[in-house]
Amino acid sequence: MSAKQNKYDTAIRGLLEGASQIAAEYSRDIRDIQSPQLDNVLEQKLVTFRLAMKIGNGRFLNEQDINPNLATSSFMKGECYFVRGSILLQKKSFGDASYNFEAAAKEYEACDKTANSLLCQFNSLIALINGGLVKAPKAIFLCNRILAQAEQKNIYIIQGLALRQKSYIYFQQKSYLASLAEIEKAISLFEVHGPASDYHLSLVHAADCCFDLKDLNRAHMFLDYIPTEHDNRVEFPLAYVRARISNSTLDTQLFADINPHWLHRYENHIHAMQIAPEKEQLRWSQRSSVVLDQKGKIRGRIKASSLEGVLLRQLIKGPVSKDLLCESLWPEFSSARSVDDRFFRLKARLEHKLGDIIDFDGCQYSLNCSIKIL
Repeated sequence: MSAKQNKYDTAIRGLLEGASQIAAEYSRDIRDIQSPQLDNVLEQKLVTFRLAMKIGNGRFLNEQDINPNLATSSFMKGECYFVRGSILLQKKSFGDASYNFEAAAKEYEACDKTANSLLCQFNSLIALINGGLVKAPKAIFLCNRILAQAEQKNIYIIQGLALRQKSYIYFQQKSYLASLAEIEKAISLFEVHGPASDYHLSLVHAADCCFDLKDLNRAHMFLDYIPTEHDNRVEFPLAYVRARISNSTLDTQLFADINPHWLHRYENHIHAMQIAPEKEQLRWSQRSSVVLDQKGKIRGRIKASSLEGVLLRQLIKGPVSKDLLCESLWPEFSSARSVDDRFFRLKARLEHKLGDIIDFDGCQYSLNCSIKIL
């Protein structure tokens, strides 16, 4: 590898690893050359265009400014097609983006850059998915094909990307357990092999899965691994999941980089908020222990003097923390683990009798229905 090629690769690697300053300095060095060669100018454009896309300005770029015919090697032609495809993807020109990524994959394959070629095949698939140009079964098939090639060559980042995309597809099909299983595999790969932004995006997605599985404790656990300083493309997905947990909305104009996939999830969240049904109303007779639904049918039986009854009365009063519930229900136990285990078993028994009536917002437990005591 030539010294010039090594500098270019170092600049691109810096971009991928979050060290954008390295790429900026590389570009500035070329600008300072009084009579730069044509390939120097092309490389400088490729780096600066990638920098612009990294901060969400890809839609303002013109892909025609990158001409693959000016490249003097298959690798640089691949780089040109890759950047063109990335710009078109941000512009939501999905068919053209897929075409350019496929062209890049062929150029990379011609110079034995298998990892780059597989990444472009993956990006081509993403363009087709985002544009609604491929259905879920075919998308999973293509993911598995890319995954198999990446496993054969021990290309861990591509493995992680393919696993995450499979997880996204399962999520859209509401197969949340399958989605969580795939994303946890991807998280393990990204945590070790990077890039950091893909690791953080996978954590955000895992938290979203946990939200739909009604496991908010675990959702918060995944989010806690994401540092305050993170890549720009993580900003909106992270804000969306936090808004979903808190049942709030976002001002999308505040975000420079919004991926169509995550925007679609946010729109679903807004729609769910708008059509959220009124709280179900139940009636609980203390004398007979019977809990009736709105139609007068028996939902279950809860004795007022039982632990289930005590817990239910506490929740009827309003949101309450687990610590407060545990201390009031089992003051005689000294082990925190013991009372926690008892609480979760008690909660499970109550919901087994009355259905999924208890919500947790990450801090407090509350009823998602109203109960009138008779």
